[in-house]
Amino acid sequence: MNTGENHLMHLHGFRFYVVRTGVGDFDNVTDPLTYNLVDPPEANTHMSWGMDTVFIVRNDNTEESAILPPSAYMPPCETDSLYVPRQSMFQKEE
Repeated sequence: MNTGENHLMHLHGFRFYVVRTGVGDFDNVTDPLTYNLVDPPEANTHMSWGMDTVFIVRNDNTEESAILPPSAYMPPCETDSLYVPRQSMFQKEE
């Protein structure tokens, strides 16, 4: 993205490994050659500067402006990976 701010990819409720960062268009031939698959950092962050717009929500009375109900496929909070221990392929067994 050609913006004034870097925008981290974030996935709420899950931890993930950052195997590469960059700018510009993704090249599926050359970019994978630069992935850090040996010791990528684990991330579970969210950019705080984006939170000011996350909470500006208005549920109006018309079908076009009302907030939709959650999807039937929305995982419940108790399945949040922050609280469910699991072994990653990048973590060494102790």
